[in-house]
Amino acid sequence: MPISRYTLVFVSIFLASTALFTRADNLQEQFAEAQYTFDQTLAKDLLPQYEQLAQSADTESAWLDYAAAALLVAELIRGDYEYSSVAKKEKRELGRKIDRVANIALKALTTLPDSSERYRLEADLLGTMIRSRFKGMKYQERLEQAIAKALELDDKNADAWVSNAKRPLFAAEKHGGEPALALEYLNRALEIHPEHVQALIFRGVAHTKLGESALAEEDWALAEKLNPNIAGVPEQLLDIEV
Repeated sequence: MPISRYTLVFVSIFLASTALFTRADNLQEQFAEAQYTFDQTLAKDLLPQYEQLAQSADTESAWLDYAAAALLVAELIRGDYEYSSVAKKEKRELGRKIDRVANIALKALTTLPDSSERYRLEADLLGTMIRSRFKGMKYQERLEQAIAKALELDDKNADAWVSNAKRPLFAAEKHGGEPALALEYLNRALEIHPEHVQALIFRGVAHTKLGESALAEEDWALAEKLNPNIAGVPEQLLDIEV
């Protein structure tokens, strides 16, 4: 499932912006660690720093970075929502947390100029909010339009192809599920980015659903080699149907 820049005017201001660059680079490293290890606590700690950085810089790239950080938090909370054994009341609260994070990031994205990554992030943020048939009816059309726009603006955006694969991969057949189509999209993603871990995991799921277990194991073995922290994730994904 992906982060910022500055300038001002002369000597003293250059030193200030250098400090900001260092801070941004450090944030990048911590963000990469949170992604790699699925560290929800670290991701949550980073989010207000990204928000502050975006507000200070007020650049397109800084706001995209903030949206990417928000997406990571929403996706990690969504993992708890899907797989934790919690009471209904706690699960509802997890849902509200997802929606709060996603909605704030979505609002920020609407102020940005058109770009493939802006729309890809919009689609994935909306995806974290679709947790019921009602939410699907509310957000699915907007999500699909965002993915289509992301690919229209840049058909080499591997993340957008992965996003495009989610519905045909995980939906029930009567709701648009089509593993062969998902496989096609994931192949496109992996042509662009051969070591895209999420694309490899999802392609393994697609292969499994198509009865191609040996090919699935190859994809999952490579994904786990690239990131050992994904052990057990593919098996969980096989149980998802929306």
